[in-house]
Amino acid sequence: MLLIDFVMAREGCAHDNGDGTVTAYWDTAGKVWTIGWGTTGPEITQGTTWSVARCKAALISRLDKARGAVCVITPPNTQWPAGALDALTDFVYNEGSGNYQGSTVRKCVQAGDWAGVKTHLLEWEFAGGKRLGGLITRREGEAAMIGGPAAV
Repeated sequence: MLLIDFVMAREGCAHDNGDGTVTAYWDTAGKVWTIGWGTTGPEITQGTTWSVARCKAALISRLDKARGAVCVITPPNTQWPAGALDALTDFVYNEGSGNYQGSTVRKCVQAGDWAGVKTHLLEWEFAGGKRLGGLITRREGEAAMIGGPAAV
């Protein structure tokens, strides 16, 4: 499975207009206007409409930025297990580089403790103080990538 497919399956693309366009929706968990597969920002407001192709391009761009952040915060100086960079890229895409930088997940990556990385990924299953099924399966999927087939 490609990383983009993994992310698209977990983010979902709400408010597909059925004509090749998507309209922004209010994400109640994040309390932010969102379009496509999790794209947010000051340009996304109520009524924003993008083509599905633009949404996918935005996702690819944001995944590239997340991957870059992972490599800056924790340069892969040693051989990482298969799938680890994909798992961490998705984690940073979903939780943000600031959360990754201060996390036990990052500390375990730096220590080469991949069993610890898998364990600590599973702690990030909450949004708004609630344990969410979508985050549970996402974190389980990320953990399964590490040492398994790469999603790239």
